[in-house]
Amino acid sequence: MFNIWNEEEPLIKEQYSRDNYIIADYNGEDAKPYCVIYFSSNGLYYPNTEENFAKFMADDRFEWRRYHFHKARREIYVRDIYKQWYIKGINSEISSIDKLIAWISQNVPKGCDIITVGNSAGGYMAVLAACLLGARYAYDFSGQFNIEDALEGGEDKNSLFKREFRTSDISAGRVFNNRDYLDLKKYIYASPDLDIFYFYPALCEDDKKQAEHIADCGNIHPFLFRDDKHGETMYNFNLDDVFAMEPEQIMELSRRIQGKIIGRTAFSLYVRGAAGTFAALFTQFQKKLFKR
Repeated sequence: MFNIWNEEEPLIKEQYSRDNYIIADYNGEDAKPYCVIYFSSNGLYYPNTEENFAKFMADDRFEWRRYHFHKARREIYVRDIYKQWYIKGINSEISSIDKLIAWISQNVPKGCDIITVGNSAGGYMAVLAACLLGARYAYDFSGQFNIEDALEGGEDKNSLFKREFRTSDISAGRVFNNRDYLDLKKYIYASPDLDIFYFYPALCEDDKKQAEHIADCGNIHPFLFRDDKHGETMYNFNLDDVFAMEPEQIMELSRRIQGKIIGRTAFSLYVRGAAGTFAALFTQFQKKLFKR
C-alpha cells in the first residue's frame, strides 16, 4: 500500500533525491530589494495516493507560482514532499529544518530584505524561517504557531513526523532539536523587528485556537476572515493586491479593521476598490460558466 511517509517508497525516494526548489531572479532596473521565500503547504497534492503523487511529480508543482511578489530581486520556492512541517527539509541533501534555514541564508542576495510567505503548514514554516533568518516580514495565511498536536493520534497519522521527532535528540549536526520547533511563540518574542501579517478564517476552530495562542504577540498583525474552513481567507486575485502593497499600507489596513471579522468581498473593496473587485468577480464567473 502506498504510504507518503515511507521513505523507501520508490516514487517518494526518487522525488526526495530531486532539488524541490526553484530560484527565480528579476534583474530589471525596477527590481525591489527583496528576497522572498515561498513555502508550499500540505495542500501540495491531495489525496495521498500513488496516482496523485505521480501527477504532482509530473506537474512539478510548487505553490505560490501564480500569485507572488512581482519584481522582487529573488524569489525562492520550496516544498516539503512529505507534508510534515519540513521536518525532513526539502531533499536528501537539505534534509532537516536546520539545513534548510542554512541553505536559504546562503542564497539570499546581499542587500535584500527577507520576506517569507506560506499557507497552513507553509505558514508555520514561513514564521519559523522568518524568525531564524532575521526576516523583515512574514505573510502567514492560516498557519500554525504550535504543532504539538501533530504528535497525537495513531501511528498511521503523521508517522514520519513522529518518527523523526523521537530520534531528534540523537541526530548529529542539529543546531536545535525538533522539540524546540513545536511552539513558535518564543521565536516570535525574540524577533521584535519582524512584522507578521496573519490572515486566517476566524470561524474555524483550529485557526481560532492558533490565533488565541499568539494573541499577546505585538508584532503579529491579524486579519480575520468570515469563513470556517482552514486555509480560506481572501479571494486568490487579492493575493497579488496584498503583495503589491507596501508593508506600511498593510499595517495601516490592519489597524483600520482591527478586531473585525471581514468578508472576502469587503476585504477586496479595501485593497482593490469597487471597480477592480467586481471586474475580477465577473471574470471568475465567466471562467466557471465556460467550464461547464
